[in-house]
Amino acid sequence: MNSNIVTLYHGTTHDFSAIDSSLGNPYKDFGRGFYTSRTESQAINLAIRNREIANGRLSISSTNEKVAAWLYVYEFDMQFLNFLNFKEFKKPDLQWVDFIVSNRSNPKFRHGYDMVIGPAANDDTQVTL
Repeated sequence: MNSNIVTLYHGTTHDFSAIDSSLGNPYKDFGRGFYTSRTESQAINLAIRNREIANGRLSISSTNEKVAAWLYVYEFDMQFLNFLNFKEFKKPDLQWVDFIVSNRSNPKFRHGYDMVIGPAANDDTQVTL
């Protein structure tokens, strides 16, 4: 077993076959991107919450359409970090807060990292990657 391999989870209401980080929502903690978690339950809960929100909106428009929840599972070799421009926040400190505020509030802010690792502000600070 390779100890450098981590399992990552992505919970969503979208069915897709290829990752496209440009489709991510803007103004998120680490900017527009593709968010994963090392915690399966966190990804599942996010997918379910977003499904409920979407289905609530659809019920207002009196449509019979329903949105599904999806869980994607990935294996990532942490050795690939050696080839990426990444930023890691070990804990939620002032630098982390400044980074999140910049991403959430400034539409012109672009951090330039390939990957950002650290706690998310909106979900009991479980580690996300």
